Amino acid sequence: MAATDRAKDQIVRLSYMDGGTVVVTPEDEDRFVLTAQKAVKACQDQHPTGEAIKSFKSRFLLPLVNWCKRHTDRVQACYLPVPVGHLQVFIIGVSRKYDFELGKDIAGLELQLFDAGWRVNVLQIPHGDEEDLQTFFDVEGALQVYAQLEAAQG
Repeated sequence: MAATDRAKDQIVRLSYMDGGTVVVTPEDEDRFVLTAQKAVKACQDQHPTGEAIKSFKSRFLLPLVNWCKRHTDRVQACYLPVPVGHLQVFIIGVSRKYDFELGKDIAGLELQLFDAGWRVNVLQIPHGDEEDLQTFFDVEGALQVYAQLEAAQG
């Protein structure tokens, strides 16, 4: 059974005891004793995480996707690899050569995202094979933010 499957099936029991103590008992029977205040704080700490994800989607991903759609004539795909210190975006052009005009537009996108408070680096990669992309980032672990679908031949 995969680790992610186990995590979904785990049961956590909370028991409230006298004196404001909460006993947390996961499925493996390890027990953790917390004060009620700490238990409430742990639950509240999850709320900002949800808000951060919602903000990331609406204030970063949506503008990025919309930008790609506005430049569909020169953009083949857009990837967001797993961040290491800061956000890195790779814009794949439709041309097999570096597109200097697209480069100017990408610089404007990077400034727009930076002005919105995102520490991000946006780079253009000329169109090529998927193996070529591996030189720049791990394609398997990256989020494909945008892609032009190629029509099936025949």
